[in-house]
Amino acid sequence: RSIDRLAVVTTAHRMHLLDENRHSVKTLATHSLTHGMLAGSQDGSTVAVGSGDGSVKLLDVTELEQPDVFWHDTHVRAVVFVNGGRHVASCNGIGEVNLWDVETGEMIQLLEGTERELLALAVHPTNNLLAATVDSCHDIHIVHLGTMGVYGYGTVGMKIPEGYLPVQIPRPDGEVIEKEILYPVDPGSNYHLTKTQDHLFFAYYNNNDGRRVTDLHQG
Repeated sequence: RSIDRLAVVTTAHRMHLLDENRHSVKTLATHSLTHGMLAGSQDGSTVAVGSGDGSVKLLDVTELEQPDVFWHDTHVRAVVFVNGGRHVASCNGIGEVNLWDVETGEMIQLLEGTERELLALAVHPTNNLLAATVDSCHDIHIVHLGTMGVYGYGTVGMKIPEGYLPVQIPRPDGEVIEKEILYPVDPGSNYHLTKTQDHLFFAYYNNNDGRRVTDLHQG
């Protein structure tokens, strides 16, 4: 659904929810809010804001009732919605990452505290994540759970080959060039289109930067 709401944060430690006329319809105290602690759900119905007091507040932008509040032991550094908005992940100043069930408020600690502060969370294999693995100079193996929907909803009458597809390309002079390419994609929805973008990012960083990637397409 489309929700005509805009969430903004200020240096006065406030989050303002604005309507389509940019009038404030809800204000939340955020306690030392800094960059990277504001997130919106994929359907635009919920806003999450993390604060310096360790709170993660979830606000339904349509009902505008008292927000649900989850707690960390120390200041929150980043929040992000995952699993289609059913969960919100957050990290704090001592390196802990927590996953919260938006409906029940149940918390599952994903990552124990470390000696280093976490500054951001990435939950999708985008260009930023892949670039970060290159900059880290570590040998990182990325495993991605994809979907066969990137190849369309129909059938091609054969088993789609694993990995790369060997092809022959005839030149005008009669010479045949042999290459290996990704099997052609044919996404059947916007969702599957985003998966094909990931598909290309993986191939690019594998070819150019030697990133190890396993892209599992289920279905």
